[in-house]
Amino acid sequence: MGDPDEKDRAFHAASPEEIRAGRVAEAYLARTREVLEARAENPHVVAEVRAAELPPGGPWAVVCGMGEVLSLLEGREVDADAVPDGSLLYPEEPVLTIAARYLEICELEAAIVGMLCLPTGVATAAARYARAAEDRPIYPFGIRRVHPALVPVVERAAFVGGCHG
Repeated sequence: MGDPDEKDRAFHAASPEEIRAGRVAEAYLARTREVLEARAENPHVVAEVRAAELPPGGPWAVVCGMGEVLSLLEGREVDADAVPDGSLLYPEEPVLTIAARYLEICELEAAIVGMLCLPTGVATAAARYARAAEDRPIYPFGIRRVHPALVPVVERAAFVGGCHG
């Protein structure tokens, strides 16, 4: 991601343009693209996103972050089938299926997983706290513990999971 000379970058966060361009991906994915392009290959693939394990404390999780993933895929030649934010997730249950030519989605894997993993973890924790609190309102107070660029992500995920503010 980006130039090693970071004096022009005020914060160490990827821009939306860098994320959409797949510039926040593992290096092997760029190499995979190079190899496939050199061979003039672009296979049609179907990818599923699922969780093998869930956060500790229960047999379910609360999906969150799907709106950002669908926004990332917007304008690309892909077919995506996704569960909505707030859906319950159980182990090995697909929450997102993408069908596309591989080069259309190659460098997006890390962004897709990241856009789902952190928000789903936060929403799941919030849902478990809300359940334990029964009818009492709960409010998130963790934003001071994350990078400011992530505060909207964390706050929204907490709300999706059941926090009141």
